[in-house]
Amino acid sequence: MKKMKKETTWKLCIASGILLVFFSLINFLDSGSPLDLFISSYGVSVILLGILVNRGYYNQTFYMAFLGVIVFQGLILAYAFVFTPVYVAKAIFYPDVVLFLFYMLIFVYYYPKRRENLGMPWKE
Repeated sequence: MKKMKKETTWKLCIASGILLVFFSLINFLDSGSPLDLFISSYGVSVILLGILVNRGYYNQTFYMAFLGVIVFQGLILAYAFVFTPVYVAKAIFYPDVVLFLFYMLIFVYYYPKRRENLGMPWKE
């Protein structure tokens, strides 16, 4: 019963990530705002979390996948700030920056602790 509940939780996590990506991409196609791509990257991170953690990939693949998402988010915010300043005036830009910084701090906090987890195979 417990394993079935865990599987349902991860399937729900993956499904919610897919829905977030789908609806934010529809908004992006409608409005052209790069901040919608930023929101879709959170959906991608939820999908990655659902797939990698469900399959037990607490290794270099896990961290490199999330580093890729963080870099993508940073590039989107830099593009929105430098090349499309009209989106900087929107109220959603600054909460997105705060979320990006929070996401980056979580990564920086857990990345050095990866070797402390004995269940995480890590090859140098």
